[in-house]
Amino acid sequence: LLAHGAHRGGHASEVLARPSRHFSARRLGQLLYCHSTRSGEQVKDQISCLLGSDHGLVQEMLKGFVAQVDVTGHTLVDALRAFIARMPLPGEAQKIDRIMEAFSVHYAQVGQGEAEDAMSPDCIFVLSFSCIMLSTDLHNPGVRNKMTERQFIAPQRGINDGADLPDVIVSAIYQNIAARPIGLRRPQSCQEPPRD
Repeated sequence: LLAHGAHRGGHASEVLARPSRHFSARRLGQLLYCHSTRSGEQVKDQISCLLGSDHGLVQEMLKGFVAQVDVTGHTLVDALRAFIARMPLPGEAQKIDRIMEAFSVHYAQVGQGEAEDAMSPDCIFVLSFSCIMLSTDLHNPGVRNKMTERQFIAPQRGINDGADLPDVIVSAIYQNIAARPIGLRRPQSCQEPPRD
C-alpha cells in the first residue's frame, strides 16, 4: 500500500486515508501492522504519522493496527516496548495522544499482567506517558539530575480512578525502565492525509 502511493507519485497517506470497497478501515490498519513487521524505520515513521491523524477513517485504521499488537499477559512496560517498536511516536503531541489512547484501551481490554489487571484505560494512558518520560529522563545523557524512584512514584498517586496503584507495581516499573530504556526515537516529519 505504501509502495502504491509512491508509485503513483502521491504521498502514502493519500492512498491509505481512502479505504476501498474491498477493505474496511480496520482491515487496512491490520494490513499496515503486518507491513510494519517487515519494514524499515522510514515506513514505520510514515505509518505512525498517518495513524496519528484525527481523520475519522484513519482513527478506525489505528484501532485495527493496535488490535494486532500482542500485549496479552505483558507488563505495561513490555507492552509499551512492543508497541513502540512497531509504531514510533510522532513528534506532534496531539498525534501522540491519539496513538497512546488507542494503545491504552487495547491494553486495558486484552493485556495487563497479573499485577496490573485492575488498571483503568485512563490510568494506563497516564502511566504510559510517565513511563515514556521516565525512560527519556533516565537514559538521556543530557539530563543531569535523574529522577529517583521516589520522585517517580509520588505523581502516580490517585491515577487509577482516584485510587493509588500499589507502590510495588510502580517501583517495578521504575526498576524495569532503569535497567532498559523503552526504545524511543524521533521519527521524520509528518504530512497530514488529505481531507475530502
